[in-house]
Amino acid sequence: MTVGSVASGMDVEGITFPPTVAPLGSSKELVLGGAGVRGLTIEGKFVTFTAIGVYIEKSIITHLGFKWKDSTAEELVNRVDFFMDIVTCPYEKFVRVTLILPLSGAQYSEKVSEGCKAAWEAAGIYGEDEAKAIEKFQEIFKDQSFPPGSSILFTISPTGLVIAFSKDGSIPEKGTGVIENRIMAEGVLASIIGKSGVSPAAKASIADRVSKLYFPELDRCFTTVLNGVELEGIAFPPTVRPPGATKDLVLGGAGVRQLPIEGKFITFTTIGVYIDRAIVPHLASKWKGKTIEELNDSSDFFMDIVTCEYEKFTRVTMVLPLTGIQYSEKVTEGCKAAWEAAGIYGKAEAEAIEDFKKAFKDQNFPPGSSILFTISPTGLAIAFSEDSSIPEKGKAVIKNRVLAQGVLASIIGKNGVSPAARAALAARLSQVWTVID
Repeated sequence: MTVGSVASGMDVEGITFPPTVAPLGSSKELVLGGAGVRGLTIEGKFVTFTAIGVYIEKSIITHLGFKWKDSTAEELVNRVDFFMDIVTCPYEKFVRVTLILPLSGAQYSEKVSEGCKAAWEAAGIYGEDEAKAIEKFQEIFKDQSFPPGSSILFTISPTGLVIAFSKDGSIPEKGTGVIENRIMAEGVLASIIGKSGVSPAAKASIADRVSKLYFPELDRCFTTVLNGVELEGIAFPPTVRPPGATKDLVLGGAGVRQLPIEGKFITFTTIGVYIDRAIVPHLASKWKGKTIEELNDSSDFFMDIVTCEYEKFTRVTMVLPLTGIQYSEKVTEGCKAAWEAAGIYGKAEAEAIEDFKKAFKDQNFPPGSSILFTISPTGLAIAFSEDSSIPEKGKAVIKNRVLAQGVLASIIGKNGVSPAARAALAARLSQVWTVID
C-alpha cells in the first residue's frame, strides 16, 4: 500500500469517518490515520461510549516511515514511542469524537483533564501554564451537553488546541475555544492514543494502516543521496549518534570554511551538518519542487532547518589550528549582533554567551581535532574530540534554545561561515525529494 492509499474512510458503529477532512482553523486537508471506539466493560458487557477518528497531515506518514516502516502492526500497537511520535511531531492533527451514548461537557472535560494532569505531574512538566490551560479547557466544556450523534472536534497543532462542537459529524465554520498551550494540545491526543489512551481500537487501527504502507523510496534516498563524504582528507560518515542521543542522525551536508588571504582561499575547518531523518519530510511540505539554486539562495530554507523541532548535530573539524577563545569569541560576536538586530538579546542570552565562552576558554584545537554541537529544542550540548570520534559524554550543556539555534545559524544562516555546507545541504535535500517522488 502506498502513502496515498492510507486516505480511505472507515465506518465505526455505523458512524462514518471520511478519508479526508479540512479541520477548523487549518488551510490543510488531513487524512484519516485510523479510527476506533472508546468503551468500558460494565457488569461483564462491553459498552461503547464514543467513536473516535484521528486525522493526520500526509507529511506525518512519511515522517513515520523514516523510523517505523519495517515494523508490523503487532509491533507498532505495543510501542508507546510510535504513538508519541504521532502526538509530538510538529504537524497538524485532528480528532473527531462522536457520541454513541449521551455525555455532559463537564463529565468529558473532567476525565480528560484529570488524566492529563496526572501524566504531566509524573513527567515533571505540570506548571502554572498547564493549570491555566486545564481551567480554560473545563470552562469551554462546562455548559455543553452531547447527545448521541453529536461530535467534539479537536485541531492539534504546534501552537496549541482549537476546540469545536458539532450536532453531527460536520465541521463548523467557527470554533468554540482556542488554548495556546502545546502541552495541552498534545495531552488531549495522548489521552486517546498514548500509553494509557482511552481507545485501544483507534491505536490498533492506526498501527494496522501505517504498517501496510510501503516506502521503497526512503531506502533509496539514504543509500544513494545522503551518504558519507570526504573533504580535505577528512571523512564525514553517513550517520552519527551524538553524545547522549538515542538515535542516529544522517549527514545533511558538509563543506569547508574558508577565508581569502592575500588573494588565496585558505581553509580553516571542515563542517558536517547532521539532521534527524524526520526533517526531510518536514521540509518537503514547503520546499519540495524548488531548484537547488532556489534553495541555496533562500535564507528561509536554512532557517527552517535551524529552527525546526528536531535534533541537529554539527561537527567542526580543524584543518588549521585554533584556540578555544578565538573560536568562541567569533561565534558569540556574530550571535550577539544577530540577536540585537532581531530584538531578542536579553539577560538569558547574555548568560548563555558567558557559559559558551567558559566551555571553550581552556581549549586548544590542533589540526584534526573536532568541536561537536548537538542542537535540540531544549538547548545546546558541547563536546570536544581529539579526532573525529564522538565521545560518550559532552563538555557542557547550555539550556538556551536561542543560543543553540544561533550556533547553527552562524554556520548555515544568512551570514553563515560555510557557504559550501549550505550548498551541500540544498543539493542533497533537493535530490532526496526527487528520489522520493
